[in-house]
Amino acid sequence: MTDDVIDYLRGVYEFLKSTCPNGFAEEAFPLPPSPTRAQELLLHAIESDAH
Repeated sequence: MTDDVIDYLRGVYEFLKSTCPNGFAEEAFPLPPSPTRAQELLLHAIESDAH
């Protein structure tokens, strides 16, 4: 299940990177001012294969 969520979000991230102006994908997935470790890991998982 977790892999499905990450794969879905990775797809959304890739779509935004390919169709929107530079930097928009990163702005669409912001971390809160004090992110939890889980939030940091999720963002890293989404961005890791997308770069």
